[in-house]
Amino acid sequence: MTTYGQNVGLVRLSGVGSRFVVAGTGAMLIVVGAIPKFTALIASMPSTVLGAGLVMTFGMIAAEGVRRAGPYMFSARNAAVLTLGLVPAVSLRILPQSFLARIPQELAPLLTDALVTGLLIALLAHLLLPGGSEELVPATEQRPGNPTAAQPVL
Repeated sequence: MTTYGQNVGLVRLSGVGSRFVVAGTGAMLIVVGAIPKFTALIASMPSTVLGAGLVMTFGMIAAEGVRRAGPYMFSARNAAVLTLGLVPAVSLRILPQSFLARIPQELAPLLTDALVTGLLIALLAHLLLPGGSEELVPATEQRPGNPTAAQPVL
C-alpha cells in the first residue's frame, strides 16, 4: 500500500479516513473521468480555487506534523533541532540559482535539495547539541509520579 502526504491533510480536513470511502471515491473519479463534459468542468476550475484547496491541504499536513511533534517540543533543545532543520529547508527555496550554482558538484545533491539539506542539518543538530538521549520520550510520559512513565531511550 502506498500513502502520500496529501492524504494526511485530506483526512484531517474532512475527518474521513475510511478506506472504503477512499476506494469508492476513486472508483467514482475513474467513471466520471471518462465523461468529457465533467473533465472540461474540472479543467475550467480557476487556478485560485485550486490554489486555495492546496493551501488548505498542505496547511493541514503541516498542522498534523506539528501536532505529532508537539509532545517532543517540551525542551529548548528539541525545538532548536526542529528549527535548525526547518529554516535551511525553507530558505533554500528562496536562494538565487546563481548562488546554488556555485556549490561544488560533489555536494550539490546534498545541499541543493531542501528536504535533504533540512534533514541533514537536523540530524547533525540532534547529534551535536547536548542532552539528546534523555529527551526522546514525549512530555506526557515524563511527568513525575506517573507510574507508567516510559524510560528514556539510551
